[in-house]
Amino acid sequence: MRNVLGKQPPSTLRTEVSTEEIAASISPVLASACRQWVQHLVDGGETLEDCDDVHLFLEALFLHWMEALSWLGQTSESIAQNKMLV
Repeated sequence: MRNVLGKQPPSTLRTEVSTEEIAASISPVLASACRQWVQHLVDGGETLEDCDDVHLFLEALFLHWMEALSWLGQTSESIAQNKMLV
């Protein structure tokens, strides 16, 4: 999911990209998963442990997840999601 829109340079602003282009690159299912997985984890009562699946996911894909949320206009919400993981 790195550089999901293939924008060069990577400093391309979200306002420079159409909503249609973002939607074509990030499916509705992926967008929903990016927005909601943390809440589902919390609602399920999961406890986080070193080297568990969540830890490994974040270690490998945290920046990609943040990139997707940024393209989706969810930057502020990503901060709240990260706080829920603590």
